[in-house]
Amino acid sequence: MKRVITALAVLTAASVVSTAAAFAEDLAEHESDRYLVRSEIGPEHAEETSERMEALFELYNELLRLDTEAPAHPLQVRVFADHDGFAAYLENLIGAVPDDYVYLHYRDPERNELVAYRRAAPEYGRGLAHQGFVQFFRAFIDNPPVWLQEGFAIYLEHTEFDEERSNASRVENLSWLETARELYTAGEHLALERMLEMTPEEAEAEIERFYPQAWALVSFLLHAEDRSYTRLLWDSLAALDPEATRAENVAAVERASFAWVESSELEHDLTAYLQERQSPAGLVEAGVAAYSAGELQEAEEYFLEASERDPENYVAYYYLGLINYDEGNYGLAEYYYMRAGELGAEQAVVQFALGVNAFAAGSYGSAEQYLENAIELDAERYRERAEQLLGRMPN
Repeated sequence: MKRVITALAVLTAASVVSTAAAFAEDLAEHESDRYLVRSEIGPEHAEETSERMEALFELYNELLRLDTEAPAHPLQVRVFADHDGFAAYLENLIGAVPDDYVYLHYRDPERNELVAYRRAAPEYGRGLAHQGFVQFFRAFIDNPPVWLQEGFAIYLEHTEFDEERSNASRVENLSWLETARELYTAGEHLALERMLEMTPEEAEAEIERFYPQAWALVSFLLHAEDRSYTRLLWDSLAALDPEATRAENVAAVERASFAWVESSELEHDLTAYLQERQSPAGLVEAGVAAYSAGELQEAEEYFLEASERDPENYVAYYYLGLINYDEGNYGLAEYYYMRAGELGAEQAVVQFALGVNAFAAGSYGSAEQYLENAIELDAERYRERAEQLLGRMPN
C-alpha cells in the first residue's frame, strides 16, 4: 500500500522567505474566500484548484463541525507543474523530498502551506484531499492528536470533486480495509492506548501499522452500529483546544472520551466491524459469484455497492452492463459498458460487448461499428463471433 507522508516540521520564517522568493517566479495566483493558490501551471489552474479546495473545506467542516470562522490568514496552496519543481522547492526548504504531497506547518501561521505538483487523476485529487484535510484541521486545532489528524485524512482521501458544480462528495477510502482487518484479526495491531498517544515521530516509525489503524479507528467510530462509539468521536473533537500542545490535547481526549470505555471491548468490537465490512474488491468477487450462479438481482446489488465505494472500479461497471443486457435494458447496459471502457477496461472486450448489446437493441449501424472495432483490436478472440453477428444483420 502506497504511503502518504505528512511533513510536520516547524521551520524558521527566514528559511521560508528566502526559499519562497526563489520559487516565486512564473506562479499564477488566485485568492478565494479562504484560499490563496499559487500555480506554476497557470491562472486557470490556480482558480480551479481554489474552487476544489473551497469545496473540500465545506465537506470537512460539515463532517467535523468545528468552530470555523474565516481563518485569520488565507490557507495557502502551491502547485508545481511537475515533480522536479516540487522536489527542488522542498529540498531547499526542508532538506528532504517527501513521498507525496505535503502540508508544512510553522510557528508563524502566515507561512503554512500545502505543496503539491501536477499528476493525473485520481492521484492529484486524492493528494489534495488528504493534505487539504490536514491543512484544514490544523488551521483551527494547532496540535491535534495524530490518530485523529491522519485517520480523517486517510478516510477522506477518495473524496470526489465535481468540477461543473464545484462540489465535493464524500467517498470513503477503503484501501486500508484488508490490511487493518489482518492486523486486528491476527492480534498484531498497536494497542488502543498507544494509538491515542502516538507522536508524529512514533507514527512514522510504525507507519505500516499506524496508517491502517488510524483509518480503521475513525471509520469504526463514524459507522459503528453502537452509537455510543460515535459519541466518543464527537466528544474527542469537542475536547480539543485550538492553542494547546499535542500532549495536552491527547490527554484531554483521553479524559473526555476514552476513559469511559474498556479498551479490550472497543478493540473486540472494532475487529468485528472490520470483519463484517467488505472492500470493493470483495464486493466484486461476491458479485461475480452471484452472477455465475444466475442470481442477477443479488449480483447487481453487490456491483452497485462496489461502484459506489470505488467509482473507478471498471469490473463492477462491466458486470452491471452484462446484467442489464441479460434483462433487456440495452440503454443502461450501453452506459455501463461505456463507463467501464472509460475507466480502463480492455477496449476489445468493451467494444464487443457494445456490439452485441447494440445488435440485440436493433441498432445495427452502431453494432457494425463496435464489432469491427473489436475485430481490429483483437481479431484472434473476436473475429469469428463478430462476423457471425455481422452476417445476421439485415442489408
